Amino acid sequence: ARAVQAGRAESDPRLLTELIAAARPQLHCFSAGELATLAWSVSKASLLEPSLLGGLSAQLLAEQPDGTLRLRELDSGELVMLTMALRIARRSARGQPELLDALGDELALRQTELTSRERRMVASAFAYLGHEQPLHAVQDSGEEFFVG
Repeated sequence: ARAVQAGRAESDPRLLTELIAAARPQLHCFSAGELATLAWSVSKASLLEPSLLGGLSAQLLAEQPDGTLRLRELDSGELVMLTMALRIARRSARGQPELLDALGDELALRQTELTSRERRMVASAFAYLGHEQPLHAVQDSGEEFFVG
């Protein structure tokens, strides 16, 4: 995860493949932010396949007392990064509706933390994925931004 965060692995597909193989059995040791970074780096290299995304999803989601699934703690930048990773890995992402639902719920709760550019990116990603749009009309610097 540290090599991925430092950007060294992104330029070397062989190293990234080796890191993925080493990371799979240890995903439970990663922070939510590291998992989002891993998803982003792997998706950019077109290596975010369904089984890896399933493992990431299992580690990113936490069951709440009421039985619903919520994302582990991510900052707004990590939420956008994860959204864009899922957009790139569209086929794999469509097989993870629980992750998309939880991500959409978290984005909806925290949409005022996002810049207007980030909101447009999120809206575009969810439209591309064919998933319910998480963002609604919000105010941004005196202008209304509407997705829908």
